[in-house]
Amino acid sequence: MEMPRVWWTNPGTWETMLYKGHSICLDDVRAVFAKTEDDLARLWDDKIMRGMKLDPIDYSGITNDLTNTHVGYSFLDDPRNTCFEDKEQFLRAVLANPDQRAWFFIQGDDGPTWNYLHLFEWLNSYGDGWKIRLTWCEKLSGGPGRASL
Repeated sequence: MEMPRVWWTNPGTWETMLYKGHSICLDDVRAVFAKTEDDLARLWDDKIMRGMKLDPIDYSGITNDLTNTHVGYSFLDDPRNTCFEDKEQFLRAVLANPDQRAWFFIQGDDGPTWNYLHLFEWLNSYGDGWKIRLTWCEKLSGGPGRASL
């Protein structure tokens, strides 16, 4: 039989513990998630949305079939979730804004083409946002993240 990996160092308030010999304060754990939330909001506003404001989506009626085991199932594609039908909203906002259009596209002789350097930067930021969201799914809900997009 081995010793426990967690020792509560202040029984009664249960705010600090030793985990594998490392001191952990629950206030510090809460601070990590608060900072992560702030980092994600800044990443979303500055790097992903690039300052653009889109019409908000009503999430109140989202349906997710957790029993669906089909490869590639995503609640985003579930026909009952009509709030996700407009998959081109972001692209239309980029094209409607001259500054955004100039950042994402290069105007060539044959018409506009992607600015691949900026597109790569944007996709990298978008991926960073997903890493944070999936970490939240794992750490805050107790269940594994589901990234079946």
